[in-house]
Amino acid sequence: MLPPLTFLPSARHMAVALSGGVDSLVTLHHLRRAVPQGTVISALYINHHQRAASSMEAKIIQRWCQNLGVPFCSLDLNEPMNSDAATLRRARYRAMITWCHAHHHPVLVTGHHNDDQNETFLIAAQRGSGLDGLAGMRPTHTWWGIQVVRPLLMVTKEQIVAEARALGLRWIEDPSNEKMSFLRNRLRAALMDTPHHLETTIGALTATRDYFDHHVDAFFRQHVQIFPEGYITLPYPALIAQDGEIARRVLKQALRLISGKAVDPRFARLSRATWALYQTPKQTLSLHGCIVTSTPEKILIYREAQAIDPTPLPADQPHLWDQRFFCQTNEPSAYWAALGAEGYESIRPHLKAKQRPLRYAVALTQPALWSTEDRRVLAAPTLDYAPEERTLRVFFLGHGF
Repeated sequence: MLPPLTFLPSARHMAVALSGGVDSLVTLHHLRRAVPQGTVISALYINHHQRAASSMEAKIIQRWCQNLGVPFCSLDLNEPMNSDAATLRRARYRAMITWCHAHHHPVLVTGHHNDDQNETFLIAAQRGSGLDGLAGMRPTHTWWGIQVVRPLLMVTKEQIVAEARALGLRWIEDPSNEKMSFLRNRLRAALMDTPHHLETTIGALTATRDYFDHHVDAFFRQHVQIFPEGYITLPYPALIAQDGEIARRVLKQALRLISGKAVDPRFARLSRATWALYQTPKQTLSLHGCIVTSTPEKILIYREAQAIDPTPLPADQPHLWDQRFFCQTNEPSAYWAALGAEGYESIRPHLKAKQRPLRYAVALTQPALWSTEDRRVLAAPTLDYAPEERTLRVFFLGHGF
């Protein structure tokens, strides 16, 4: 028997990333035994359409879920065939997190285990990663507004396979796991043949990272204001009163929150920006797709308009627009795009007076619903502009962080 699942939040609805492999199948079965009665667990399968067998596998997994009484959804991705592993990973999470928001599932559970953690450590070490990369995957964290939970991180692959056999489970083997052209597969084979104590090293690094996370989280709770329009403010004196590493990490967290990016700012640029803030309070910096402006009293961080992808997103399906806002409506002849200068000028006479004035530069970065027929703004929900009755669900993914 596997140890009891850890880090499980209390939620009425949870989603499980289900590939059909042994890791995700055991996670699903173990999760069903662990959650309170009445909890809805939905299974999400990602079809990259990069293998001929993937559609057939989706049907097999769907039958398994039907036999268990588990709601199932297959999510189609169409990334280019030559996409690297990191790109595909972000695409998978973006699809699953979008689904979770659209269907009110605040928790996404994955089947990552201890062997995955060891492999991730070695990949990070080979790439010259710092503390955050070497400390590996967190057992739980919030990504684009959804709590991602990895309850089997302390469980080995050997234990998972033994559990699957004890339960009489059948699973699907991904043939790509045998390709030695992939770095992760080569490292996996090496770890199987070599005695190691990586768990001790990773544990020590994780404890150090957790120490910094604790201080950064405390700073955010005490000092940082996050606004539903997707910008934040914090007191300049409070930031520069921190140790340099804490200040750098506060700035890093703020930039990831406002940019929506799934990667950290480059270390060298972030360190220079932090040092510049220590030197003088009056700064205007462009960093990680954001604008950072500071005065002796306050630092303001907002999205840089020029960094927003101009590609329109069809409004007949939900989206993580700019990876900052969840946008959902059902308008067949409309699309989501940045409000921009043209859109803002067209609606400004009709905007209600807000309790707090919104900077012009921030207003340009808001999501807007545009008509495909006459290119006019139908709605700008975060600015309370929606002259016609329509169902809209729009919110900043970092609000309530």
